[in-house]
Amino acid sequence: MTLPNDLQENSSAVQKRYMKKRICDISNEMIYDENMKTLLSKMRGHVSDVLKHRIQALNDFKRMNSERDSLALLVALQNQAFNYHSQKEQ
Repeated sequence: MTLPNDLQENSSAVQKRYMKKRICDISNEMIYDENMKTLLSKMRGHVSDVLKHRIQALNDFKRMNSERDSLALLVALQNQAFNYHSQKEQ
């Protein structure tokens, strides 16, 4: 994520609106990234070791982890937990 350059004093109103929107977008992206990191760490803290190992063994785990894709991790967790409990009941 790159920050925009400073505006010149004689910038037009359109350029100023664009800059304001871009700064707002960057701020929202930063907040989103921090929220996703927090969600990821909380999810990892509440998962059993068995489920952690099963999720880490998934082909897509490296991508999920590197991109901090909490939604994909949550789906994988749900799928693995469902499979684990259904196997346990048999």
